[in-house]
Amino acid sequence: MPTNLNRIRCEQGYSAHRLAEVLGVKERTVMFWQAGDHFPCWKYGRRLERLFGTPLEILLAPERESAPADDDEGAKSEALSTTNRYE
Repeated sequence: MPTNLNRIRCEQGYSAHRLAEVLGVKERTVMFWQAGDHFPCWKYGRRLERLFGTPLEILLAPERESAPADDDEGAKSEALSTTNRYE
């Protein structure tokens, strides 16, 4: 399932290729992270957090089709439920 990383990356003006260059990984690796097929190791996870100013749990949470504006608690719960997959 696609993650928020793709949307946030685009919003902040990074191409997948440029993000890969900045992090020192292959573009294919970024694509795997965005698709939710693989997750970054701790080192790259922290770099992503610093670069985008967003917690890793949010960056790698499944992207929603349409997010209700007043459902902040639901978004937090969903993001936190994915946290266990990274440990």
